[in-house]
Amino acid sequence: LEALVRLVCLNPARLFGLYPAKGHLLPGADADLVVVDLDAEWKLSTDMLFSRHKISPYAGMAFKGKVERTILRGQTVFLDGEMTAQPGYGKLVRPGAGRQFAS
Repeated sequence: LEALVRLVCLNPARLFGLYPAKGHLLPGADADLVVVDLDAEWKLSTDMLFSRHKISPYAGMAFKGKVERTILRGQTVFLDGEMTAQPGYGKLVRPGAGRQFAS
């Protein structure tokens, strides 16, 4: 799990200049967390996709491990397969924004 966090959180945040505001849990950083059930087995269907175009090369495939909840800046935005945040809740973070973060 530590290697996965480095690959999908820490390293991209550093690469795009968003660290330490993103990619790490530090005082003052955004509280972005994902709760995952590592044992959940499920199959992807196109109605589960949140994009405008409901197509995926992974549709119909079975997976193990499922996101149960996503918390963005301290607020639950995804819970049990449903978006819970209001449209527009997201915030654009430009490259280099992490360098302005005082750690």
